[in-house]
Amino acid sequence: MLKSDSENHKVRFIHASDIHLGTGQYQNPARSDDFIKILKGIIDLAISKKVSFILLGGDVFGSLDLLPEQLSRIVKILKDFKEKTQDSINIIAIEGNHDIRKYSRGSRIIRRQSWLRFLQELDLLVLLDVNPEARSENLFQNYDYQTKKGGKIRIGNVVIYGTSYLGRRTEELLPKIRSGINQTDGCFHILLQHFGIKGQMKNVPGMPLYKVQPLKDCIHYLALGHYHLQFKIGGWIFNPGSGEAVSSVESNYKRGIFLGEITEKNEVSDNRLKFSVDVKNVSLKNRDHMWVTIYFPEVFQMEHEIISFITEKLTSKFSNDNKIKKLTQSQKPILYLVLRGNKPLFSENLDVNILKETILNQFPVVSMRIYEKYVENTRTLETFIPIKKMVKI
Repeated sequence: MLKSDSENHKVRFIHASDIHLGTGQYQNPARSDDFIKILKGIIDLAISKKVSFILLGGDVFGSLDLLPEQLSRIVKILKDFKEKTQDSINIIAIEGNHDIRKYSRGSRIIRRQSWLRFLQELDLLVLLDVNPEARSENLFQNYDYQTKKGGKIRIGNVVIYGTSYLGRRTEELLPKIRSGINQTDGCFHILLQHFGIKGQMKNVPGMPLYKVQPLKDCIHYLALGHYHLQFKIGGWIFNPGSGEAVSSVESNYKRGIFLGEITEKNEVSDNRLKFSVDVKNVSLKNRDHMWVTIYFPEVFQMEHEIISFITEKLTSKFSNDNKIKKLTQSQKPILYLVLRGNKPLFSENLDVNILKETILNQFPVVSMRIYEKYVENTRTLETFIPIKKMVKI
């Protein structure tokens, strides 16, 4: 029987990925807080929905560079979760490419390490991994809580398999992974992997779907991470996307987490129990991303003219938005300012840092980026200097 809600033969779980803890987007401490709040949101949802386990599909951390205060908060969130649930909800994770980066602060790391392994040592999560050189029949060993090693874990009638990020070897190892999965145990099978499916994100490399398709014979739910854009394929491949936008490009991505419910049917086919899974998208509370385009109708010559014009336009924008005026620090949006129109005559003299500082001091935004997309002006100095004052030689 499945572990939770056994009367109805159902079990709930959360599938999240690419939380990127420790990310300090635009060197802004408030943005680092945003990613930690995503973790807390996932934990709170797990408790309220009474799930049996949480799946983390890699890139839980953005890099190995993490401030002590941030790590302390992360550990406290997980310890409080473990205590509040009496250790009844497993967090099951795999390492993504960001979790196992080979460089930290410019120096190459010789011995593989990750913050996920640190959390595993504190008994705050289960980290699945395998020895890719092992024979297929020995690839997925049962997870051992003493040695903290293993590539699969069973919770009721659900078996979760997982490997760390395999990089370029993924395609090569997929047949071995398929052979290593027990197809006769009558369980619902989940496979945690960190790779994308080609075509789901434009111009981003990924695994061809036909290479993944053979896994469908032995996997009911392929739990992916890596792509920050959410997608589902064929009712068995699921990628929740990132917890929070990591760049301006991602500000409009569909993302979130999946809340799954597995139902065990009272039917047997080919000596295997039949299952169904219902998967719902849950949007997490993200910081708003605000895009504003300002058009320069004339060629400005002086820096103070440019700044004055921009602040005047932003004042009009913000004064007409009552919602923005009432925001707290944790709710203030990130502003993406796009400057278009006539290129200022001496645009290289525009100090972008001064412009940013002016805007951050005057308007309720937590951070900002400026994109200069001017039309190149072909007019010469003759436009601005009277001919009679120009000396011909």
